[in-house]
Amino acid sequence: MVLSDAEIARLVRQGEPGIDPFEPALPGPASLDLRLASNFLLFRTARRP
Repeated sequence: MVLSDAEIARLVRQGEPGIDPFEPALPGPASLDLRLASNFLLFRTARRP
């Protein structure tokens, strides 16, 4: 499924992928730019016995 920037913005305003806070500059043509915070989690690889 390919959505236009207007369709992506409309869906986000309706809460459908739940992006908060939403900035109107984030949707591009058929894409949605995401920004990451300066904090993140680093997961360790699970070890098997």
